[in-house]
Amino acid sequence: MQTNPTRGPSSVRSGTVTASSITVHWGEVSCLDRNGEITGYIAQAVRNGMVEGTASVGGSARQATISGLSPSTSYTVQVAAVNGAGTGPYSCVYVRTNDGLSTQVISSSTTSLTISWTLERPLTATGYTISYSNTNNTGC
Repeated sequence: MQTNPTRGPSSVRSGTVTASSITVHWGEVSCLDRNGEITGYIAQAVRNGMVEGTASVGGSARQATISGLSPSTSYTVQVAAVNGAGTGPYSCVYVRTNDGLSTQVISSSTTSLTISWTLERPLTATGYTISYSNTNNTGC
């Protein structure tokens, strides 16, 4: 008898972030934790305990874009694998939508990060501040 996946996807991370959407990427669920063929993934943006956006993709996908979000808002973005028995646990990452500045991670390693950004609407910018933190969170 098939059971739900017992673990969430690995390496959940954000990609392109705009004022109204978040693209999230992930790795596979380990073979031992799939409990059958992975038929799809569900990605959700959650704020204050309420799901504000959802994207569903097929089992071979490793990214999804969640649209219809609010600008300058912090979300818990969670991704779960789905098999024939149901939905597994979520893995999550914390992401904030921007206010008209579209950012994208070009490449990353353990010691460096390359990003790019474009303005989605006219803004008067006098400079940029770039910061990061290592949250290393795997549970929601």
